[in-house]
Amino acid sequence: MRNTILSIILSTAIAVVPVGAFAHEPIALAPGGEIVHGHTYGPAVRYDNVVIRGARVFNGCDPDLVTADVLISGNLISRIGPDIDAPDGAHEINADGRTLIPGLIDAHWHGLYAEATILDIYATNEGYWNLLAASAQRNALYRGFTTVRDAAGPMFDIATATDKGLIEGPRVFPSGPAISQTSGHMDFRLTRDVPATPDKLHSFETSDQFYIADGVPEVIKR
Repeated sequence: MRNTILSIILSTAIAVVPVGAFAHEPIALAPGGEIVHGHTYGPAVRYDNVVIRGARVFNGCDPDLVTADVLISGNLISRIGPDIDAPDGAHEINADGRTLIPGLIDAHWHGLYAEATILDIYATNEGYWNLLAASAQRNALYRGFTTVRDAAGPMFDIATATDKGLIEGPRVFPSGPAISQTSGHMDFRLTRDVPATPDKLHSFETSDQFYIADGVPEVIKR
């Protein structure tokens, strides 16, 4: 489809371009390219400057699309216009008339719960949760989201892994564990876990899923 939307390229946290190759093959990089990490599809390469040529740009405000080039320097969109003179060593991408939009922002996201049910979480441990969250990160990015605010859940390590380029995904602003009262929205405990023992946290509390806080003193403590 000619009008495929390229939103993930326009405002990713760092300009990272996958390069297909086998581990034993030499990789030809444009000047200024830096291999961030390797994965199934070859190394991911970071460039200080990326220019996208010949895109039909939607700027989020005007109803009409404008055919233009877009220059990303570091993690910022630095210029939009026709026939941009890119810095030496910039990596060029030919959009070939495809539509380019700003990255989308999800202000209420749950990276783990987007992929897992509560029963899935009970039946597995943190290693599996991280793999599910990493999958959710990649899926969100390829839907066009470049920033997410994670409203609750164990996402601090996922945010760090994304920032370091270990996994693909949008920037994550994690909120940490939810605070819920007994039988509240985020109380995932089973009936046998209630009432709670005051001196022992539930395993989900120690793994940053949620904190149970009944009454003002408990909320203040959390």
